[in-house]
Amino acid sequence: PTRRSSDLLAGIQGALFSFALVLIPMWVIASSASDSQTSWGKATGIAARVWLTGFAVPWAVDGVPVTLVPLGIASLTFLMLMQLARRFASPTWTAGFAAVAAFAATVGVSASLAWGGADDSQARFVRATVVALILGMPAVAWGLLRQRGAALAWLKRVPGAIRAGVRLAVAMGSATVALAAITLVVSTVAARHLVANSATSLGVDAAGGVALAFLETLYAPTLVVWVVSWLSGAGYVLGGVISSSAEAPTATIPAVPLLATLPHAAG
Repeated sequence: PTRRSSDLLAGIQGALFSFALVLIPMWVIASSASDSQTSWGKATGIAARVWLTGFAVPWAVDGVPVTLVPLGIASLTFLMLMQLARRFASPTWTAGFAAVAAFAATVGVSASLAWGGADDSQARFVRATVVALILGMPAVAWGLLRQRGAALAWLKRVPGAIRAGVRLAVAMGSATVALAAITLVVSTVAARHLVANSATSLGVDAAGGVALAFLETLYAPTLVVWVVSWLSGAGYVLGGVISSSAEAPTATIPAVPLLATLPHAAG
C-alpha cells in the first residue's frame, strides 16, 4: 500500500509542482503591484488559467482569445514528472499507469475548478485531461526506464536497421531544434532595439513588466518551433502574412515584444 501511495503521489506532485512554477511568480507579482486591487485569490485564478494554457485549454484576455500553447509549461512539466517518476514511483508499468492517471486527474480537477462557471467547462476538462495523459505517458515511461527497473524486452525483436533509423531521426530532429534555438538567439540580439521599443510602447508599470516578461518566457520554446518552420521554408503566419526564409514579410509586427525576436528577413 505504501508503494501504491507513492506512485499516485508522484503523479499528483508532478501536477502541483508544475502549477507552482506559475503560481509563485504570480503571487510575487501580485504582492509587488502598486495597487491593492489584485487579491491573492485573483492572482491564484489567473495563475491557474495561465498554467492550463500549457495543456491546450484556451482563455481570453479582455475578450481576446489566447489559444497558443506555451511549450515552456509543457516542457518543464515533462521534465519534472519524469524525475518524480524516476525517484518515487515503483519500477513497474502498473505503477507508471497509476502515476499518469493521478497526474491527469489532478490537471482535470484543476481545469474544472478554474473554469467551473464557463459554458464549455466540460470541454475544457476533457481537453486538459487528454493532453495531460498524452504528456504524462512518455514522461513517466522515460522516468521508469532511467530508474533501470523496467525493461522493454520487445525492443530486442525490432530489427536493428529500424532502431538505427529511429536514433538517426531523433538526432537529426534534435539538431534542427538546436539550430532553431541558436537562430532565435541571434535574431533576438539583432532585434533588441525593436524589442525595447515595443516593450516601452506598452506603458506597463514595473509589476506588469515582470508579468509580461514571465509570460513571454513561457512562450520562448513555442517560438523555437516557429523558427524550425522558418528554417525549413514553410514559414510561420504572423498578422495574416506568411513569413519564411525564402521571402521577407510585409506584415506589421503585433505589439508583443517577444514576437519582434522572430527572424523577419529572408535569407
